[in-house]
Amino acid sequence: MYDMDFSIDMCLSSTFISQLAPSKNITVGYLPSSIPKSSLRRSSALTKQVLTFSDFVFKTNPNYIVFATCHGELGRTLSLLYSIAEKTELSPIKFAQSVHSTAPGILTIVNNQQVPFTTVCAGEDTFIMAIIEAIAHLTNNPKDEVCIIFADENTPNELANFLGDNGSYSLAIKLRVGGNYQIKVENSKSQLTKKEQNNNGDVMSFVNNISNLEEFELNTSSLNLIWKLSNDDIKTT
Repeated sequence: MYDMDFSIDMCLSSTFISQLAPSKNITVGYLPSSIPKSSLRRSSALTKQVLTFSDFVFKTNPNYIVFATCHGELGRTLSLLYSIAEKTELSPIKFAQSVHSTAPGILTIVNNQQVPFTTVCAGEDTFIMAIIEAIAHLTNNPKDEVCIIFADENTPNELANFLGDNGSYSLAIKLRVGGNYQIKVENSKSQLTKKEQNNNGDVMSFVNNISNLEEFELNTSSLNLIWKLSNDDIKTT
């Protein structure tokens, strides 16, 4: 028995689009001209990625935003660490904008939208835990719309040996109760074959699977999310 039915809309970054199979017909996010140039100049690469989803996020007035990032403002943090090591003055802007909530905060401010948000960081399980957070909110608020934004920068060379180099990519997903996808959360291992599983909650695999498979899993060490398409209609934007 599946727990809840959802409708899902997606918007992908240009980097994401370039890594997908050419048959995928998905529109890329873009920077709206309405965003002040002064805000862009002060924004990190991560924040600019998130700002490309402005029109997608606020077109339908979501009630809640879940921002998921494995490493957050990694470039800014590394720059601050270099300044400390070299005993030079810290940049006030870099210091103020080095927290995990920088990107969603700027997103709501420059778009003049007072939407509550939370940030999720859970290592390789970050994407899955963001979905869990969204499902939990919708369970308690079934009339709401939740927007999940996942984004990470390119890993700096200095940290690649520790974190790996997963590239720079981002996507935004809107979830609403009632739709074509059924999502089941379970603790025990399911019966799907290894070929159908997405073992580490990988975001790229998620995008490909949700476009091509009627049923697939996102797995962590403690739980599984089983996605099942009730019909073949999924909206992408």
